[in-house]
Amino acid sequence: MSTRRTRIYVSGPMLSSGNPYLNVRDGIRAGTILMQRGYLPFIPHLTAVWEIASVEEFKRDDWLAIDFEYVRMSDAVLRLPGASKGGDEEVALARSLGIPVYYSIDTL
Repeated sequence: MSTRRTRIYVSGPMLSSGNPYLNVRDGIRAGTILMQRGYLPFIPHLTAVWEIASVEEFKRDDWLAIDFEYVRMSDAVLRLPGASKGGDEEVALARSLGIPVYYSIDTL
């Protein structure tokens, strides 16, 4: 019988500050560490590939609607460093729902 893995939403900057490529890399790195430690990460940074490959144009609100649903399904949020309006909104949503927010992988 398998045990349900703890779902962690990885929140952090993508386009709002810094280099978007490095931000995506940082999100994937965090998710990789979480997975190696037995967690089930959701990495919204991976939607950057979807955005690049899609022939459709999506708006910020389209992506946030998806992100917010995943925050609601998460057991915790990991907030990566860096300015991010969307990340701040994800943290606010998590807190309003009583979902814990962590600022370091090592404090999970």
